[in-house]
Amino acid sequence: MDRATARVLVDYLAWADRRVLDRLRLVLPEHWDEPAPAGHGSLGGTVAHLIGTEWTWLCRLSGQSPRAVGPVRGLRRFTDAETLWPEVWAGWYRVVALREPLEQIDYHTTAGTPHQNSTGEILLHVSHHSAAYRGQIVILLRWLGYSPAGTDLIEYLRG
Repeated sequence: MDRATARVLVDYLAWADRRVLDRLRLVLPEHWDEPAPAGHGSLGGTVAHLIGTEWTWLCRLSGQSPRAVGPVRGLRRFTDAETLWPEVWAGWYRVVALREPLEQIDYHTTAGTPHQNSTGEILLHVSHHSAAYRGQIVILLRWLGYSPAGTDLIEYLRG
């Protein structure tokens, strides 16, 4: 992977997450924590996992290895997502500006297991993981009676 491709992945990540965030603005507060048959127990729990995982990988790229997905493990309000997600996107833009995609990163999983991957590999993982959880959010939004936004990579690339 080269820097230009890494930048496209971060642009896509932020674009797709923003589209989800825009739809989340329409969700009634009582639907945020309603027990759900998919995701992480509720819409709010699934959003928290998505944001928390993007943040956790940023921490690993900066030399920290959090022992839990966070910092939003208890995120239960839309306003928390609205505040935290832009900070996470800004972090990913810093990563692609400062790190080479082939640079190797040593980190520990939340279970404490040591691993090493390149910045590019981590970015690919985060991109795929986030797409999967945005898909779960789509399911939950439909289940709750809302219309989700399209977030496919090809849609982003078509502009």
